[in-house]
Amino acid sequence: MRVGHLGRRLLRAYQASVAGAAGTGCNVLVDEVVIDRTTWREWADALVGLDVVWVGIRCAAEVAEERNRRRGDGHRPGLAASLSVAVHRDAAYDFEIDTTTLAPVDALAALSRGLGIHPAQS
Repeated sequence: MRVGHLGRRLLRAYQASVAGAAGTGCNVLVDEVVIDRTTWREWADALVGLDVVWVGIRCAAEVAEERNRRRGDGHRPGLAASLSVAVHRDAAYDFEIDTTTLAPVDALAALSRGLGIHPAQS
């Protein structure tokens, strides 16, 4: 997968908007597929000076493929499997959650615990 010049500009604009929202005091949760080292570095640069928690969400490739197939939203077969390793290659996380066997409510609980959020605070 390759990101061209226009794609990079759009990603930087998106990253700047996330940083802007966080800079005003908003809590921001970003679900991102970081496809290469440049994108990872650009996210880190855009968020300098902000309180950022990097969370890696993992899933076994075959399970991710099946989830995409069941969703039926047109994801290309094999995309989840190919990205399951690539998206984590250049990342450095504060903590990780493996959703392979977790129910969504359990994954959310793990995320909340990792972020130090107690149910009464949410």
